[in-house]
Amino acid sequence: MRREFGTIQELERGKLYRVFWQEGGRKRSHRVRWTRADASRFLASVQVRGEGATEDVTYSEYWAAVVEPSLANLSPKTVSDYRACWAILAPMIGDAPIAKTTYRAAQAEIDRIDAPRTQEKCKALWRKICNMAASQDGILQGNPVAGVKTKPVSKREKALWSVEGAKSALDGVRGTKYEPLVLLSLSCGLRPEECYALDWEDLSFSDSYCTVNICKTVVLVDGKPVERDKTKTKGSRRKSVCGGMFAARLEELSHGKSGAICTALDGRRSSPSTIAHNWKLWCGRHNMEYVSFENLRSNYKTLAAQAMIPAELVRMQMGHAGVGVAEQHYLVANEQLLRMTADMFCELFV
Repeated sequence: MRREFGTIQELERGKLYRVFWQEGGRKRSHRVRWTRADASRFLASVQVRGEGATEDVTYSEYWAAVVEPSLANLSPKTVSDYRACWAILAPMIGDAPIAKTTYRAAQAEIDRIDAPRTQEKCKALWRKICNMAASQDGILQGNPVAGVKTKPVSKREKALWSVEGAKSALDGVRGTKYEPLVLLSLSCGLRPEECYALDWEDLSFSDSYCTVNICKTVVLVDGKPVERDKTKTKGSRRKSVCGGMFAARLEELSHGKSGAICTALDGRRSSPSTIAHNWKLWCGRHNMEYVSFENLRSNYKTLAAQAMIPAELVRMQMGHAGVGVAEQHYLVANEQLLRMTADMFCELFV
């Protein structure tokens, strides 16, 4: 394919190459460092972008030409995860032609990966690549990776607070920097990345209720916190409401406050990793049952079920998509419904 589309000239043995090709009636060229294989992949990516992929295109060529550019539309966290998976897959399948992928070969490669969760993530990315090759370029007639089996991921039992345990924890955490995060996570079922991104200005108080405006997130990408004016999904951009002792205490804590709800010593927003790490240490030092902020979301849902709150209202608070036609298209998360949900939840703590 490469010889038909263009040519490769070696400028410095094993280190530097110049590739030539025709584009728009003009001869084009580009220098490529490293190996001849890198030069060939660059030439292939130019061909794919200009003429579409052919049946002999390899995974590495397709990744560079099609998949990598498509990542610009995804969240930084998703991009980081995909690139980490590709770093695992590339040595295994990078030089293989996509068109020759078979189920058995794919299963054999996935079986080489030890960790079940890593298997799962790599399969998801590989399946995505094959879907793109099939739907956009017609290289595959089906997806040979779709039926590949991965090892079951063992699920750890989540540590959750009972009502009495939650009351005790709220008494124990009173006056600490973690108190508002615990109050919001437990009473509204927020995702950690939503809770960590909150500013005091995102909370409003009226008629003994606290309304939380959830419109941004902060996540770790390659070990560094990244703030985004977006939520996980479109439906995750929402308002949640808490009442009773939760709203009263949050209003008390909010007096005279502005900016990030949880800050570091320098006044900037605390990193998600710092919050998670220090919260666990704090619980250990104070002999308090540790429930992670991720599990506090599950804690809310569990206690909401105990309070007999309808699942549809719980999903509204948590930013989950509706499961039925009526819920998806006709049930609207208005203030009255959210306040009723908050009232039912608070009855557990009376």
